[in-house]
This record gives sequence, C-alpha cells and structure tokens, in this order.
Amino acid sequence: MGMFFKSDATKRQKIAATFIFALFPLIFIEMFSDTLIYSWYFDAFAYPVLAMSLVLVAIMLYMMLFKFREETQANLARTNQKMWVAIIGTVIIIPMYLCIAFLKGVPVLLHSFMSSESEVYITVRKKSYRYSEKNCRNGGVFIEGYTYFLNDKLCGFNESDWESITSGDRLRLDGKVSKFGFTLKKYQKLKK
Repeated sequence: MGMFFKSDATKRQKIAATFIFALFPLIFIEMFSDTLIYSWYFDAFAYPVLAMSLVLVAIMLYMMLFKFREETQANLARTNQKMWVAIIGTVIIIPMYLCIAFLKGVPVLLHSFMSSESEVYITVRKKSYRYSEKNCRNGGVFIEGYTYFLNDKLCGFNESDWESITSGDRLRLDGKVSKFGFTLKKYQKLKK
C-alpha cells in the first residue's frame, strides 16, 4: 500500500485516501449500470447517508479550520490553492460522493449478486422530450414509483417503440430482478 502514497504522507492522510479509494469503485458501478433501485431503499437510507455526510463534513471543516489549520494552509499554499475553494469542495464533494456510493453503488452491487430473471409490470409516467439524450443511451421513459434523481428513467427503447409510448401505458419488463431493483433486458408494450 505504501507505493500509492507519497513518502511524506501522514497516517491520517493515508487513512482518508484508503477510505476514498475503497468507495471509488461504487461510483463507477453506478455510472455504468442501468439498474433502477426500488424507492424503499432510498427512503430507508437517504437520511442516514445524509447524516453521515454532515458528520464527515463537520469533522473535515473542524480539522481544516481549527485543529490542523497551519498544516492545511501550508499544503494549500504549496499547491497554489485558496482555503475557500477547499471548504466549498469539502461541503459539496463529500455529500455527493457518499450519496452516489451508498444510495446507488451499494444496491447496484448487491443487485448484481442477488438478482434472478423475472418480469415486472410498470406504468409510464412520461417520456423524455426527445429520443436521444446524453444521459440515456436511447429513448428514455420515466416510470411510476421512481422519482429520485438518477433513478427515475428506463433507457434502451428503440425509436419506433419510444415514439408509440405515451403517458399511462403499461409495459412488461423482462430482466434481472432482486429486492434492491431491476435491470431491463427487454420490454413489451401491453394493450390498454
């Protein structure tokens, strides 16, 4: 592990970096997964993750501004950074990082190990305003019961099917299902 750190890195810096490196794969798992997470998971864990984020932000700000102020200022001066940029970065990045890692990464990882083939029936809430969006490989469809940010849209519809889908349509989704969510493999529009 010593080859990953500079020779003058403190034990505290190594512990913090190890924690960050350990969570980093969870963000990548979430980024490259089309798994939708069930809302119960967000409802159950959003406040604990937010509380953990606030505690970590408070600890980091205390350490930066009071306990290790001189060391922090010296490190920032050496890299030509401003203290206010470090503070804003801490306040924004820690909660965002933890929310993505724990609210999306962990359930997607667990889903990949615990899922099995099944089908799910859903109702279309609305569809994307255009067929090809940057954050959706193909046409996106928003579905009932999924309203959380980055967890409210199914992607992967071909253009002719996407054009024919309207709000209120029922779809049968075949794919991998677990108690954490589901991953779409194929779909079928049901008759009204």
